[in-house]
Amino acid sequence: MSEHNKNTLNEEPREQFSTTFGMVMAMIGAAVGLGNVWRFPYMVGLFGGGAFVIVFLGLVALIGVPVMVSEWAIGRHFRRGPLGALKKSGIPGGKLLGWVNFTTIFMATSYYSIIIGWALYYFVTSITGGLTDIHSGDFFNAILGNFGLQFVFTAIVVALVGLTLLLGVKNGIERVAKYTIPLLFVMMLVLFFKTMTLPNAMEGLRFYLVPDFSKINGGVILGALGQAFFTLCLGGTFMVVYGSYMSDKENLGKSALYTVLGDTFAGLFAGLIILPAAFSFGVELSSGPPLTFITVPEIFKAMPGGLVFMGIFFLLLFLAAYLSDIAAYEVLVSSLMDEFNWKRKKSIIFFCIAQLIVGIPSMISLDWMLKNDLLWGTTLQPFGSMVVVIALLWYLPRVKVVEELKKGSNVKIIPDWLFFWMKYVVPAAIAIILFFGVKDLFLEFFI
Repeated sequence: MSEHNKNTLNEEPREQFSTTFGMVMAMIGAAVGLGNVWRFPYMVGLFGGGAFVIVFLGLVALIGVPVMVSEWAIGRHFRRGPLGALKKSGIPGGKLLGWVNFTTIFMATSYYSIIIGWALYYFVTSITGGLTDIHSGDFFNAILGNFGLQFVFTAIVVALVGLTLLLGVKNGIERVAKYTIPLLFVMMLVLFFKTMTLPNAMEGLRFYLVPDFSKINGGVILGALGQAFFTLCLGGTFMVVYGSYMSDKENLGKSALYTVLGDTFAGLFAGLIILPAAFSFGVELSSGPPLTFITVPEIFKAMPGGLVFMGIFFLLLFLAAYLSDIAAYEVLVSSLMDEFNWKRKKSIIFFCIAQLIVGIPSMISLDWMLKNDLLWGTTLQPFGSMVVVIALLWYLPRVKVVEELKKGSNVKIIPDWLFFWMKYVVPAAIAIILFFGVKDLFLEFFI
């Protein structure tokens, strides 16, 4: 057995995905989440429609795919998550940088699980008719003011994630993703066809799909670049640990293409559902995050049979975010298993309890949650991706990087221009996101 297929601390074989289909579904599951169903539609509305979509798709291809391949490559090469991979890469301060990535995902997951709990509660209330006689704004504010309710539904989410992870990579993560991702797309199709029956839906479709290139400016490009990282769950964590479970027979480039296509289609479908419906009911498209939890329920309530479709929508939102949460917890769990030789069950129980405790302030204060998201989600996750790309392309010998990238493919040579692009241009693009993220962070906390 090769050294790469062993966990060097306990000399046990590292579990791997069993099939290419299951692996790709797991990767799409990690990427598809709140970034697609929740954030993408309001970003399109905020930045002018089709022009933003075109810029976003271009940046996903030019920046998102190389970063995804880099994160998988370093994870597979070292058979470790971000902690072990960065430490072994030779990058100065690799151990510290690994802990920064670990802390980032630990803190981000603590409030992400709460939002998933909101989606689950909306689903339950939709199918029981509890949203019929109350305005969604009042309903949402009632949730924010009810600590006990948030704690219970967050605990349910955490327990479901823990149970999935206890089954392992093949029987847990891969199996859940294989059935859930196709179900997500079926539900999206159902909602899309329902939306297309609404009056004025085609007007919303034109806003979404017909670009007005005069609207493209620096803000649109920056917003699209940030969305590309958000929606693909890039941050030097999720994809690194999932990459460590990939077989050497897997083609990283082809797998990245499949994953990006699946993730992007999910985001585009979310827009096809929400934006035409918003046009139909005269809703302000740039209303931001409240679009999902306040505006969308009111849209569904105005439709014939809308409560059924509202239930489908929030089940879709819950499942998409739940799959991302599984990936986040797996980063944390595998790190303790790799670095401290903890057993899987012990690591899972520890983090389930720890996440519930650390999430309490975000259940009490929405302002605390939003500031945490600005720090850990918006700012430090792109930093993690930049560190991984630099560690792979700058500190591993080029021959080893090329060897890793060529595994599982028929490619004979990695062109110099592609190596240059990944080594210099991609980190520069991430640095731009970081600059504006740090600026926003400074303005939020100190001005």
